[in-house]
Amino acid sequence: MAQILVIDDDPQICLLIQEVLEHAGHTVMTTQSAAEGLDRFRQDPAQLVITDILMPGREGLETIRDLRQEAPSTKIIAISAGLQWGGVDVLDLARKFGAVRIIQKPFDMQALVDTVREVLET
Repeated sequence: MAQILVIDDDPQICLLIQEVLEHAGHTVMTTQSAAEGLDRFRQDPAQLVITDILMPGREGLETIRDLRQEAPSTKIIAISAGLQWGGVDVLDLARKFGAVRIIQKPFDMQALVDTVREVLET
């Protein structure tokens, strides 16, 4: 199974994703800010990063961009409840920045597990 890093400013979302993915057999680390997530990734690289897009401070799009530059083979799933930001579809923008999959919140946990499996298999 894979080592996964979850970056989301909502601690409940982090915990829920962690519990579900650990139950599926993965090792999961969580952080609640993009800056902390990048630091954690640099210390202990993950095979997959799941990041929220709209967070206080540093945005998820910047995180995706930085991860693509530093670790191009790392797979990234972007998640967000917000569809529009300044008139732009943030999930579509996340894909352009390098996310391999995008998931709109709220999402079904089984769908997340299935998406993680599919992303890791490719």
